[in-house]
Amino acid sequence: MRKWDQKGVALALSALLCANLFTPITIQAKTEDEGNDYLNVEVKKEYVYHTFQLTNDPFAKYQWAFDNTGIFKYKEILPSGYYGKTIYSKAGVDIGLEKGLAYYKEHAVNRPIIVAIIDTGVDTKQEDLQGHLWINELEKENKKDDDANGLKDDINGWNFYDNSKYLCNYASFDEEYQEYEDDHGTHCAGTIVATPNNGIGVAGIAGDANVKLMIIKALGGKEGEDAGTGLTSSIVQAINYAEKMGAQICNLSFGGDEEDSALKQVMKESNMLFICASGNDGQDTDKKPIYPASYELPNVISVANINSDGTLAASSNYGVQSVDLAAPGSEIVSTLVGNDYGRMTGTSMAAPMVTGASALLYSFYENMTAQDAKNIILNSTKKLSTLSGKVKTGGMLDIEAMLKTPYTPSTEHKETELTLSLGELEGSYGKNLNINVDSKRDLVEVRIQKGEISLEEFQKQKGGTALKLDKVQQYKIKEPGTYTVYIRDRAGIEKTETVQADFTIPLKAKGSTHKSKISLLKES
Repeated sequence: MRKWDQKGVALALSALLCANLFTPITIQAKTEDEGNDYLNVEVKKEYVYHTFQLTNDPFAKYQWAFDNTGIFKYKEILPSGYYGKTIYSKAGVDIGLEKGLAYYKEHAVNRPIIVAIIDTGVDTKQEDLQGHLWINELEKENKKDDDANGLKDDINGWNFYDNSKYLCNYASFDEEYQEYEDDHGTHCAGTIVATPNNGIGVAGIAGDANVKLMIIKALGGKEGEDAGTGLTSSIVQAINYAEKMGAQICNLSFGGDEEDSALKQVMKESNMLFICASGNDGQDTDKKPIYPASYELPNVISVANINSDGTLAASSNYGVQSVDLAAPGSEIVSTLVGNDYGRMTGTSMAAPMVTGASALLYSFYENMTAQDAKNIILNSTKKLSTLSGKVKTGGMLDIEAMLKTPYTPSTEHKETELTLSLGELEGSYGKNLNINVDSKRDLVEVRIQKGEISLEEFQKQKGGTALKLDKVQQYKIKEPGTYTVYIRDRAGIEKTETVQADFTIPLKAKGSTHKSKISLLKES
């Protein structure tokens, strides 16, 4: 396990502005396809975002956040990066994972869920993350843009920081600070989905569930002033990409202290749930906000860092209006680049706890909306007197209570909608079938088959005729009858709709008819 040097602790937490960018600019990832509007990002000003990372030397030998028995202690890290008081663990101050997972395994639907990590990169070769990476099923490793999304070879995600397919900088190891550029994102990834019970490393919260990680690098830089920083345009591109490619949840363990209208707008318009770190200044964000955590949006959850004794970490930001709940973020052991492991402290480590829990919640049910998920998570927290007046709920994440909270959808699930309509064919017989899909996600399959075909039949047989992956298209029906259209989007959401096409086929179009020969009978 890698030892973290105290000199690597202090990071400047205020956002830095690029000079004199006061007019709208358009920034686009390198692509030969001009039709990918989601890569065109217009911002009036470029803000700098950075990871929230506080680190210290190894101490704990197990993941107290999952099952806190009260047997260890550690020195608290202050906002300055120096050590503070000794924290003595208190049994029961944990996220209730053991009982929560037992309940999950007994009752969950365990549907596929995609979580996007928008952060520094992630080591996709890390042994503890194998089997948990999202794979772009329409893309091949061939230097071509197979799925026509404007990016070549985006197999597990994309690097918007360097505009490349490379998701981890393996050449970035810093001898002085003993860390890689992409340790931060890799550490977050392990907390969410590291493989449990494989005899190596650590266990992730959703490691046993059907959850895949979409890796999106939008921050980078070596140790020092530029460590873990990224710009508005890269982050907005990353969010657009995540939703287009099927992510339902985004982990955002970064922030800045300037309100950014471009970032707020793309989050507001998204159907995804955003889990945001509240920051490590030890300040009240009701008075001095940190963004994006402080955006008051129905699909944003802001997370503070709680110690193993139930107290708010000295470095953690707080705010009874602007911070929703707390989760363990101190002395967190997780994956690092190069099949290594280490401990980090900060709200950056607390956010993935809630992200992992959110992934379990989404996977537990057939359908889930961001607003409903947020309500369930916040209404099921474990109340602690130490958090009263510090965070909105006065409590910490509780996975068992979260999964056992009764759920009645507040709104109809409309992330992907399929509608069919019929129109006349000009100059010909038959009908025009208009196929319309309302979704921010790309499609991976569209098929049509004659007859009233159930979703289950389509899933088993994959029958019918494959159509283009366009969300708006027409299909010419030449024979009257019932037709069923099947679609599947990037998130695995499947829909079928049936339409009855009634019309008369002209006689001349029915093919030649049998003509009997008639002979005159003549008298002999």
